[in-house]
Amino acid sequence: MSPPKVIAATAVRNGLFPAINFRAALADILNRKPVAGRDNMDPLQELLATDQRRVFDFFVLGLRDVSEPTVDRHELLYNASVLAHYAQVSTQATTEWPSPTSLTEIFDHFVAKTDLQHDSEMMEIAGTQCLLLAGFFEDQMRRRHNIQWYAGLGAGFFIHAAALERSLRKAQLLGAIGRHFEFWRQRQARLSRSLRDQPYLLRPAN
Repeated sequence: MSPPKVIAATAVRNGLFPAINFRAALADILNRKPVAGRDNMDPLQELLATDQRRVFDFFVLGLRDVSEPTVDRHELLYNASVLAHYAQVSTQATTEWPSPTSLTEIFDHFVAKTDLQHDSEMMEIAGTQCLLLAGFFEDQMRRRHNIQWYAGLGAGFFIHAAALERSLRKAQLLGAIGRHFEFWRQRQARLSRSLRDQPYLLRPAN
């Protein structure tokens, strides 16, 4: 690991760069207006009150709004599923791989340690985490990370996952995400910025 990465990793571990609470950050970005009869419910509570399908649908619509009509439908749905998944997974999760807190954490887990690099699922997880942080949370990460370097790393994770994947259909999708990583990274970043500027409302299921 180069000196800048050592310094960054040490700073994160020592709390100099506060870790992002992604569930709270997503709720804050959504910036929803109060709903009649529910004025006492804060944004995070509203987000957690929704079911998985509604969160997924929310991100599908959001990505459609910031993408060209000709984008591949399966790739768009995959990106929406990534955002919906990490919107509902804690950084302290124990029953599944937790949400990442920084790009340095991804480097430490999936690059510095080589034992996971022969597992397609782990490489896919690494790719989705790079996509989330370098894309949707680009503005927060750019202050202390080289976004383009991690974008290249994330694309490589997806390509590697595709090569290890036994299912041909999934391998094709993972490979496509890897090849189009920069495109989707930019769309996620664009969606994040648009949500900060617009009063979106994510209504909970009845």
